[in-house]
Amino acid sequence: MSISSTGTGNVTLNAAVAGYRTFAAAGIVDTDQIRYIIEDANGTAWEIGIGLMSSSATVMARTVEESSNSNNALNLTSSAKVLIGLTAGDFEANPAPRWTTTPVTSLNLANDGSTAVTLTGVAVDENFPVRYSWDGYSGSTIYDADSLPPQLASAPAINQSTGVTSLVGSSTSSNAGTYYHRTRATDGINTTTQTTEVKLQFIPMSGMTGWYDTATSTIGTSGGQPTISDVSGNNNNVGLGVNSPVYSATGFASKPSFYAGSGTNAHIIFEDADYSGGSGVGSMYLIMTNEDPSDYQAMYKNNSLLWSLRNHASSYSRAMGYTNSHITSAVLRVNKTDVPNPTAQGSSTAYTTLIDSYTDRLHSIGITNVDFGTSGVLVFGGLNSAAHSVGHLRAILFYNRNLSNAEMDQLHDYYKGIYGSDMA
Repeated sequence: MSISSTGTGNVTLNAAVAGYRTFAAAGIVDTDQIRYIIEDANGTAWEIGIGLMSSSATVMARTVEESSNSNNALNLTSSAKVLIGLTAGDFEANPAPRWTTTPVTSLNLANDGSTAVTLTGVAVDENFPVRYSWDGYSGSTIYDADSLPPQLASAPAINQSTGVTSLVGSSTSSNAGTYYHRTRATDGINTTTQTTEVKLQFIPMSGMTGWYDTATSTIGTSGGQPTISDVSGNNNNVGLGVNSPVYSATGFASKPSFYAGSGTNAHIIFEDADYSGGSGVGSMYLIMTNEDPSDYQAMYKNNSLLWSLRNHASSYSRAMGYTNSHITSAVLRVNKTDVPNPTAQGSSTAYTTLIDSYTDRLHSIGITNVDFGTSGVLVFGGLNSAAHSVGHLRAILFYNRNLSNAEMDQLHDYYKGIYGSDMA
């Protein structure tokens, strides 16, 4: 604005310079304090300070902070101009935005190429509006909207009102992996960030005959003969439940699961009567956990013991059970670690010591190179004569081919991505 007063005292404002608005039209009212900047003598003289407004925002009392006149008030001429501005000092006390909803530290993408998962980060700044953006990295590689991480099918979409970022994962298995997504909230000066580990994972699908997962099924409450739906769509439903297994909606990492009730001979039976593997040779993979590492875990195939971790009877203290053609070349993998000599028999104490040497808690069991035949599979879990809640069963997968160790680890990691620290 131009001025109609001169000298070193209060400034009386005149009119807005072309392209600008008067202070009053911009919303300034009496008693407001503003940051003013004065230019005079064709811009060679300047003054910065705090102005106190009065007379309907037409008179400004000056408190000088800096000036070209040795930090004293300029002796203004009628050619001086006054504007409201911001200086570096205005931002010295401005904090960075703060999270009120902090983005999670890890996130798993859907791998169908179309389903979006959401990453929510809400930040506030008491002085300025907040805008959201993102970038990412993996090692020394930096990602942005023009250079997406391979795990994403499209650029993340950010809702500036809610702080929700939508992430759509790739459907290409070769793009599986991890990148680090950095959510950024800025007030235009300061920025706060939060890094989220984003994973794209796939599981082996070739040769899968059944994939039963409690998270995908309508099961009921407890007891009886409930069924678990086959995610793969290859088989009919399967029966689960002997000696009143308990269904828990929050039993395993706050996800649906079954566990054997407490008491004598409490156990779970899982029967896939439709399993057919051609020659019968295939693989079975279970996701399960025991609440108490001292509890017994076992699996049977048609009442013939395939694997035993613990039992109270020495006749069952063997890795892969009875000597027969079904299991002579079997491979057993527990928690991403091979069990040596899985078909060997031994004392209960010796085999318990062997298991304890590499795992103190059961999370996943993989058996491959076993002849399951075509008459179905029975799986017992958590047979126990003590009053424990044992053997949470989360999912079981069947294949009509042998899985490699890398594929079994892939299955373990797939569920570890869901359950986090609850999977070793």
